[in-house]
Amino acid sequence: MKMCQDESATGVGPALASGLRYAADGDVGALQTCSGIPMKRIAFRLSSLLLCASAQLTVAVAAQTTSWVYHNGKFVWTWDLSYAAQADYKDTAGLPLVGAFDIALTTQAWGAWQPAISSDCQITVAACFNTTGYKTLIFSAKPTVAKQQFKAAILSSGDAPDGIGLDDLGPYCSGGDNPPIGQWETCAVPLSAFKLTNPIILKFSIGDETGLARNKFYLDEVGFQ
Repeated sequence: MKMCQDESATGVGPALASGLRYAADGDVGALQTCSGIPMKRIAFRLSSLLLCASAQLTVAVAAQTTSWVYHNGKFVWTWDLSYAAQADYKDTAGLPLVGAFDIALTTQAWGAWQPAISSDCQITVAACFNTTGYKTLIFSAKPTVAKQQFKAAILSSGDAPDGIGLDDLGPYCSGGDNPPIGQWETCAVPLSAFKLTNPIILKFSIGDETGLARNKFYLDEVGFQ
């Protein structure tokens, strides 16, 4: 018994232009395409293609890996060194993007949320965060006032300023210089903008640059990508 099937139905490709022919004796070694190409060779080629596709997918996933600081309603880093600001890590009023909670920041003038990887970073470099391989600081923010302006800075171990601070993150955020009140905007700040001199860091800050005596905004899904 023999059967040929057109390639359009098999989706295998030009190598099987005339379809597949199955031998009646059930011998795998005897299986051939209708054009005479041994089935084992086809199987090998298909296996190679699948391995190649799998490797490409692995590389793509690795390239998109995020090291989270606050994710899915949880503060992943272990130390809060916020200044002129109070962080509520269990807030729900901001309507979290992901998970059960977001961060509500209540600030005084020029205050900022300042997470640190670990107090141990002050003692050993191994406990610090190595930004090598990461390109972007990402976060989502929701303002409660018009023309909200955010700032950011990065510090290495010993509270040493690293690179330069950024006083206006508007160019890196979806809401620009006047993000909509009460709506989440996404921000992606290239680490190259900070001009870091030391890629191994202790902490960073995301703060209020409006200068208001009292302000409130929300943060969610913060990390390095």
